[in-house]
Amino acid sequence: MPGRKKLLSAAMPASARAETMSLTLGNATLTVPPVAGAGAFAALTDLLLSHARIEPNGNGTDVDDERNLGRLLSASCCPRLRRLRLAHIAGLSALRCAAPAPAAATLEEVRLEHVSDMASLELDAPGLRELHVADCYRLASDDAAVAISAPRLETLACADMCRPERLRFDGAETVWRLDKIFLWSHGHPAGYSNAGAVWLLRNCTAAHSLGVHISPPVVCIYIF
Repeated sequence: MPGRKKLLSAAMPASARAETMSLTLGNATLTVPPVAGAGAFAALTDLLLSHARIEPNGNGTDVDDERNLGRLLSASCCPRLRRLRLAHIAGLSALRCAAPAPAAATLEEVRLEHVSDMASLELDAPGLRELHVADCYRLASDDAAVAISAPRLETLACADMCRPERLRFDGAETVWRLDKIFLWSHGHPAGYSNAGAVWLLRNCTAAHSLGVHISPPVVCIYIF
């Protein structure tokens, strides 16, 4: 029909041989393959997924694309994955990356950028050295929850963090570089709290490299 907006869709390619995968999808709706067996992406070491929309089918079963994405990123399906970057991803409210066995976990670097709908993050990565979180705004909301187990974590760049009472973090004491910590000097206009950022500053006790951004209150000027 003339003038009707065309919806884009894409399917996640399944490959046991690919070592690197970079998918920039023009904000298409992404279908994630339901990974059934271990080692489905046996050779994959680097994954970039950007400009995509994850839309679970909403029936509450394990075939939801949102759940499939977390399963795909697990150590059982991607036993060699070292670097993961998700950027400009919409519709993903929860991300779970868990290692069924510490010996199998190879993940060293995770970057989550502009994953704006994510309110729940569970990351179990015994070998993780770098974690970067930026413009994941819902992680700073009252209903957000974060659980991180990364006992070898060295670098943490985190612009958005949930409230301390909803945060479980194993590995804060090993962080030596803490960056992109945002504080509001007079409170955020949308009501975001500084509590998560303050918790990181207090508990990353080994940090000797620190990057903190202090923002003044936003002033609205109305012109009539």
